[in-house]
Amino acid sequence: PGTGTWVIQPGDTLWHVAERTAGDRLGRPASLAETATQLDRLIRLNATRLAVPRDADLVFPGQEFLVP
Repeated sequence: PGTGTWVIQPGDTLWHVAERTAGDRLGRPASLAETATQLDRLIRLNATRLAVPRDADLVFPGQEFLVP
């Protein structure tokens, strides 16, 4: 299950969410590979929360995602 939530703000992307949450978890800026891994986890955990199934590029302000 998720360990927290993230509410999408204007301008947010799931890549941004993955980058920030991976960095917070690591205590340092996440590498590209670490961000990509976190993004994969984020998408799998929130597959049913996507506005358009299988389209992780389309997120809207106010959407709430679980953070792995």
